[in-house]
Amino acid sequence: MMKGVILLAAATLVAVGCSNPNQVPSHSAADDKAISELKAMTPEQQIDRIQKGPMPESAKAAQIQKIKEKAGIK
Repeated sequence: MMKGVILLAAATLVAVGCSNPNQVPSHSAADDKAISELKAMTPEQQIDRIQKGPMPESAKAAQIQKIKEKAGIK
């Protein structure tokens, strides 16, 4: 009886699947469109968009710094 319960529990876990906390969620169509639009922008346009966005100031500063380093802007 106990062996049957264990097998049933194992089968349920396999059927449901275990969520992987390191798994990157897939992008929606809207996400893909936004990413494409962002990549097509100049670094200055990207910076402007980030400055107008809802991110915390520290996150904005980090993103802007990455864009500047990548584009060679001081």
